[in-house]
Amino acid sequence: MSESVIKKIEDILKNKNGLEFDICSTPHGRECTSRADFNDELLSKSLKEAVLNFDSQYHDENHLNIGDSRIYKFTFEKEMSLEILYHDHHEYSQLEEHIKKHIIIILSEALNCKTEEFEEKFYFTFKFSTIKKYDEDMRVYDWKSEDEVKVDKLVIEKIKQKCFQLSHEFGRNTFEDYCEFEYELSSDEDFHILESWNANFEFKELKENLKFFNNNYV
Repeated sequence: MSESVIKKIEDILKNKNGLEFDICSTPHGRECTSRADFNDELLSKSLKEAVLNFDSQYHDENHLNIGDSRIYKFTFEKEMSLEILYHDHHEYSQLEEHIKKHIIIILSEALNCKTEEFEEKFYFTFKFSTIKKYDEDMRVYDWKSEDEVKVDKLVIEKIKQKCFQLSHEFGRNTFEDYCEFEYELSSDEDFHILESWNANFEFKELKENLKFFNNNYV
């Protein structure tokens, strides 16, 4: 995207609160969609191509982790700026294995159960987040009776702190100072762990990185 297309985005932003593009990795490569209706197919296609070019070239040249999806959010106050929100879903990862292992160790100790026998006697479902601190649900059940087992709050806090520690140790983007994690964990089902982080570009930085936005429109 040339400097003239940067100007085109600025013009669009003066009449909108923001401009967002979603990029995700697919078996066919990276795909970009826009959340805006431009009423101009050529312009829409060109802007999506420009954002895709940046997404590929900037991250590849700087050897940056891109996760499995990104949201590009352009805004304009006195000048245009860009925020990139990265998301990475962990599936069958090393992080999941470490977290499950340590949750079982902590709960086994709290429930006076041998670690190797825990999954025969109990199961757990935990939902918590570093972002939505109000959205928590943590339960342990007895397999035989299916009754909920009371677990001290201090044990739950110990589990959360261990999850956060392991996430920053074994997460995919651990070189970032600021990462967030959302967890939906179960001892008898798949784990769901979402890792997220962001990057911010003020107008000066966007201008310095124009080469990564290169395309042939305007």
